[in-house]
Amino acid sequence: MGDTNEALTNLSTKVLFFELELNRIEDADLEAAFASDPELARYRTSVCRIAQGQALSA
Repeated sequence: MGDTNEALTNLSTKVLFFELELNRIEDADLEAAFASDPELARYRTSVCRIAQGQALSA
């Protein structure tokens, strides 16, 4: 059980870091990136949910 808790803590820390860094990007810049890159645009919903602090479902 300890290994699982440690793994979840490590993952949560990485996701929090990503969320904080993502929120530093101006909305207009992020939208421009989605518009110019079809591969990135595939992840628009997930990226926006992370930026809003919503949990992603499996």
